[in-house]
Amino acid sequence: MYHYRLILTCLLVMILYLAWHTIWVLPLKVLVVYFHEFSHALMTWLTGGSVVSFVVAPDQSGHVISQGGSRFLILSAGYLGSILCGALLYRYSHINNLLWLMVAVLLFVGLFFFGSWFTLLFSLISALGFALCRCYFSRFWQASVLQLIGLASLCYVPYDVFQDTIIHANLMSDAAMLAQEFFGFTWFWGGLWTLCSLVVLVWALSKPPQGISTQSKGA
Repeated sequence: MYHYRLILTCLLVMILYLAWHTIWVLPLKVLVVYFHEFSHALMTWLTGGSVVSFVVAPDQSGHVISQGGSRFLILSAGYLGSILCGALLYRYSHINNLLWLMVAVLLFVGLFFFGSWFTLLFSLISALGFALCRCYFSRFWQASVLQLIGLASLCYVPYDVFQDTIIHANLMSDAAMLAQEFFGFTWFWGGLWTLCSLVVLVWALSKPPQGISTQSKGA
């Protein structure tokens, strides 16, 4: 079973690599951005702040407008939170109700905090898709969907951090705002986050997720 899951992981990574610049992977990329912005929002709530608006866009950009909370932790949460989301989805894809948790998060954010019509539409369609997957797919395919999403985040985030904060350090980013408002340089925070994301990536891929029987039912 270990070798079977390892082969499936390699196959999913190959599919992502070959299709990365096609329109078919765009929803996955936007979902990774969704994880990034949700990490900002979650840290805002955890540190006593409030979220005013939550936005993701089809060009893979996004932002969260918030009030209060720990600015340092909120700015730090985006990239680190999204890579952690990917790692947890990949490693724990066997958990039975993980898809329902994603549906709940998408509906909660989409209905109460959306800052654009695209954000609302993406949230509702994604929630519907995951709900249908949970109800009608076998446990094997449910886990495979979660692993694919997790791998997309694990592959995308380190590259995105490196591009946004080191290669294009002159542009505005979470790292640039952190350097301006607190201390350090954009490349310093970007380098630290890249290192952290690679550590999480290695941890996530160090052992294939637990196998799911192809005979298990979704309901």
